[in-house]
Amino acid sequence: MYNRLLLRKKTMINFIEINRDNPFICSNIIKHWIESNYKKSNIMTIIRREKGFITNETIRYIWESGFVSSHEAELKNSLNGTSLILDYFSDYIAFFTKSFYKFNFQFYTSFAKMMRCVYLSENQCHIKPKEILPYLQYEDSPNNNMEFEEFVNFALRQTKYTLSFDDHTEEYFFEDYAYRRGKVDFDSLKNDLMMPILHDSMSTVKNTLNKRISEIYDQMKSKKIRKIQIQRSS
Repeated sequence: MYNRLLLRKKTMINFIEINRDNPFICSNIIKHWIESNYKKSNIMTIIRREKGFITNETIRYIWESGFVSSHEAELKNSLNGTSLILDYFSDYIAFFTKSFYKFNFQFYTSFAKMMRCVYLSENQCHIKPKEILPYLQYEDSPNNNMEFEEFVNFALRQTKYTLSFDDHTEEYFFEDYAYRRGKVDFDSLKNDLMMPILHDSMSTVKNTLNKRISEIYDQMKSKKIRKIQIQRSS
């Protein structure tokens, strides 16, 4: 019995020594983190079955800060050749830049959501670009909003409409050549256009803008007609 335990301990020590530099060995830090964050899961059972290694079956659940940060360079490189750039990490948040035509938009997502879209290949971490898109959130900042406003006007360049901001009322409007202005909900417009932008679909962007503009000007027309009818009836 004693010899068996001694042999088992020696085997474990040898295993740890051999795999000390393997980036996907389940360290004690990660083990304790898993046990703390997934109290009723079988993640550690799967890792033990895989001889102590993190595999494609378990990596999507591991968003421990040290582990994710240690693979930052790999994750960045995995997006080379795409229009999505992983910029940096901060406080369990991953920040991205999405390029579309000549514009650059800022997005972010949590480590937990990002790791759902990560897989292992050739002993390195890779992000699946299409899978991460639904998890990206628009960064609501003055620079990003200015970039968005310029983008909308770029998309509208062959129409009679522009998107403008009224400094006095601090509201956004669609305006045509006749200076007729229709108020637009800027946040709602951003929400409508984010997924077409992320999926590189300018045709969907233009269709969405045309629909929103038509709705706004139809409402303006209806209000004008109702106003005339009320005036005639009074």
